[in-house]
Amino acid sequence: MSIEVLTMWYNEAQLAPYFLKHYAYADRITLLYDADTSDNTLEIVRSAPNVSVIPFHFPDMMDDELKRDFLNAQYRQSQCDWVLCVDADEFVFYKEAETFVYDLHDFLAERSKYDVFYVTLYQIYRHADDMDLNPREYPVPQRRHGDPNVTHGMNALYNKPALVRTGLNIQWTPGCHAVKLYSPPLRTLGLRRAVRMFFHEHTLPSLKIAPFPLLGAHWSMADPSFAVERRVKNRRERQSKNNLTKGMTRQHHTITEESIMSEFNQHMHDVLLF
Repeated sequence: MSIEVLTMWYNEAQLAPYFLKHYAYADRITLLYDADTSDNTLEIVRSAPNVSVIPFHFPDMMDDELKRDFLNAQYRQSQCDWVLCVDADEFVFYKEAETFVYDLHDFLAERSKYDVFYVTLYQIYRHADDMDLNPREYPVPQRRHGDPNVTHGMNALYNKPALVRTGLNIQWTPGCHAVKLYSPPLRTLGLRRAVRMFFHEHTLPSLKIAPFPLLGAHWSMADPSFAVERRVKNRRERQSKNNLTKGMTRQHHTITEESIMSEFNQHMHDVLLF
């Protein structure tokens, strides 16, 4: 039972130690590395023995459709049994009693009849009583407070089919928020096969979706020490024309330092989630 973690990064030096610590159990981490990265992300990830780096250049900065295509291509090439598709700020886990369990090997071995596991990602914030972050420790126990809403507004988008068995004829949509039937570009198909796919293969295969989600901690706002720079400089100012036109990753389009700090102040006394 092998697991590949699939992710794409731009300037993630601040989150990289936490990500590598959390997913150290993975048989393979495939990092699609934005070649325009200007910090020391690459230096950090090269110290991890399970990371494979694939450089990629966006012709017009961050384009979620190109990112989707690249992630789906890597999924189809995976040699592992399962692929977990996550961003640098997404930490997937489950709990047994009061114990956090990060390694998903045993979890999947006991639930091998399923094809897809959704992950409910909670929006995490620094609580008033939280200590400063320690990159040598696991991230999830360090930030356990946040927004309990996972069904309304933007939060509802963070219930993702992130963990998928390999070999399925499916693909993720932008942001990995949903899966649909994989349809190769028509130019790669003969006319007869293209017509057959259009008329007979336009619905999803019979997927066995697990009736219970895994847990996830979404660290986009886990601490002001990285959230402002990451969301303003590394996200808002990196949006392609295609992203802006189609409203993809719209949560970053108009973000400001003032709005980020205001949001932090509103969530300083959030409930304990995990």
